[in-house]
Amino acid sequence: MNDVELICFDMAGTTVLDNGLVLEAFRRTIEDLEVSPDEAESAEAYVVETMGQSKIEVFTALFGVRASTANESFERNFVESAQELGVSEIPGARSTVEPCVTWDSRWR
Repeated sequence: MNDVELICFDMAGTTVLDNGLVLEAFRRTIEDLEVSPDEAESAEAYVVETMGQSKIEVFTALFGVRASTANESFERNFVESAQELGVSEIPGARSTVEPCVTWDSRWR
């Protein structure tokens, strides 16, 4: 246990109820990129299929050279959506995460 240097937690859907924020941010990103309706529909299906994977990898698969632009737009849209729609803790997440904050001092 003394070898623990880093603990990471996924957020959306794991520690935080995102209430569909990922998809909402993606839909806004599609609008920003001016993607055609047909392409938007298949892109959204791919996003749902690859949920949990790195967004930049997903955007690279979908948009190629525009992946970086898509990622920046997505990040901005996610923050804006979260501010508008809100997020909440998944029950029990806080009690799992908080002990990790003091992990270092407890295990030395």
